[in-house]
Amino acid sequence: MSKRGQYFTIDAFVAMLVVSTGLILVFAVSSYNPSSSQPEVLSQEFINTLAQTKIKEVNTPFLTQQLKANNITDPDNTLLQQAYEFKRYFDSNLDGACAPNCHGYDPVLYTDLSAQFLANVTQKLVPEQYNFEILLDTDVIYGRGTGQDTSDLLVSSKRIVFGTVNKSVHFWGPITAEVRVWQ
Repeated sequence: MSKRGQYFTIDAFVAMLVVSTGLILVFAVSSYNPSSSQPEVLSQEFINTLAQTKIKEVNTPFLTQQLKANNITDPDNTLLQQAYEFKRYFDSNLDGACAPNCHGYDPVLYTDLSAQFLANVTQKLVPEQYNFEILLDTDVIYGRGTGQDTSDLLVSSKRIVFGTVNKSVHFWGPITAEVRVWQ
């Protein structure tokens, strides 16, 4: 082989080495992409649990106390319906008067009863490594954790909620209930 052929052969091997090194670097170094499957399922199941579980199916000292005090007037309400009723009666009493009446609710108690209610029934539903917020009609009612703005992954699930006032013909809703989950 002449010197010219050796030069082109070495040049081809160097080119193959550069191209293969570039391909290895491109395929070996991948960007970080958090897995969204578990938070998505958690968010959907969390909102479904709140929307389908009735108060009478949950047994906690807090709920027993609220039922005895007649603060929960319908044990057939779902957890989201009851949270919204607490929020609704609190919002209607911001001016100090029930509109049109309090339906058995004590306006002094409702400054944070909706948040206390949700804190009590959700404390063991979401694993500790996840943070969450529950929103009813765009108002944050209850949340656990911080860092939503700096999180790499934020998953949201929504449901439509509606109900009746004390099993009467008076309806409220529909409202949008949203759960946001992040890590």
